[in-house]
Amino acid sequence: MLFDEYLKKTSSNCVVALGQNSGKEVKLRTMSMDWVLAHIKEDQLIEYVGIEVQSIDITGNYRDAWYAARDKKPLIPPSAHGLNWANVHKRLMPQIIRKSLVYSRSSLVKNGLFFIVPEPVYQRFENIIGSDIPIADTPGKDIITILTYHLEDSVPQGHIRKLTQHRMLRFSMDEFSARFISGPNLPTGQELDHKIRQILDIL
Repeated sequence: MLFDEYLKKTSSNCVVALGQNSGKEVKLRTMSMDWVLAHIKEDQLIEYVGIEVQSIDITGNYRDAWYAARDKKPLIPPSAHGLNWANVHKRLMPQIIRKSLVYSRSSLVKNGLFFIVPEPVYQRFENIIGSDIPIADTPGKDIITILTYHLEDSVPQGHIRKLTQHRMLRFSMDEFSARFISGPNLPTGQELDHKIRQILDIL
């Protein structure tokens, strides 16, 4: 149930979704949690789990095109936006690691952080951390569970495309963090030496 429904609850055993669109957002200093599912039983907080939902950031904007489509104008201008893949490792990955660390330090968190992300975005994660991270068998307070999704084939206008789960992966938070810092796809020192010599034309 959402927070507003929780205020009017009749059950003594329920799960409350806390998030920006639920009526109550969980904010800690400069950090905002997407969703927290809290298990309440007989007016006691039993446990909770964190859920982060990410899509892909864009560059530019599609505002003019969106408003033209919404207002059913005869001519819809082309949007001037693109996909900001750089933010996958500049912002998304550090954010997931930091939030997972906070959840792992709670005495009420038993199943860690769940990360829901489009499959193509997670594939960009794998370009940084590799695809051979040891898999954890079960959830735990220091485990990141990743659920990837993809859109099904296009449908006729006016219909909704289906969203299908593609993969579920579980990693140790420490392993995930270490891979981000010293991932297998980092350039070598020799590559850096060569690039600087190449720029200076002293090969």
